[in-house]
Amino acid sequence: MVIFILVLLGAFLLLYFIALKQKRDINKQIRKPDTKIVSLSGLRESKYTGELFSGSTTTEDHLGKAAELKKNAKVAIKNKLFDEAWKLLQKQKMSYMKHANNAGFTAKQVLALDATVHVDLANILRMENKHTEALIHIVYWVANNYDNMTKTQEQKLTAYFNRSNLKLTSIEEAKIAISSLAENPEYVNAQELVSIWVAKEDSISKEP
Repeated sequence: MVIFILVLLGAFLLLYFIALKQKRDINKQIRKPDTKIVSLSGLRESKYTGELFSGSTTTEDHLGKAAELKKNAKVAIKNKLFDEAWKLLQKQKMSYMKHANNAGFTAKQVLALDATVHVDLANILRMENKHTEALIHIVYWVANNYDNMTKTQEQKLTAYFNRSNLKLTSIEEAKIAISSLAENPEYVNAQELVSIWVAKEDSISKEP
């Protein structure tokens, strides 16, 4: 009887160790999921894209940076370092976008803030005698504040429009067309509008 019990106990222990070994073998075959640790700096950068965060607790002064970049761009323009000025203004736009994202701006508020930089971009193009290109930036700027257009905006629009030498479109017609952009005053729409005016000029000049 004792021998029978010992045999059963031995068989039980043998089965236990076999099962334990099989479990270990199975665990070795299972791949562990790949994990990536995102650095804190990476998380801070993701805030600015608007992809992961709707708000931000960052204390970084993006408006202050934008003001400094604008100041440096003005100096570069004065010294006719146009490429350098252009780069600085693009950085200013980025600082504005970061501020807008952190502050939870609406789409229209973002465009209105962004458009303010385009006055200086237009000025660079004007100084390079690229008047049609400069006009696009002014149209974008004005379209984003058309309902509350200032006297300065109206004066600049007229001046830049006249420099573009668009004889087949009057300034009055231009203003009406720009007002139609007020609901969706994106840069590409301003670009398309000016291209229509230019196309009218080209079609006449190509006539025999």
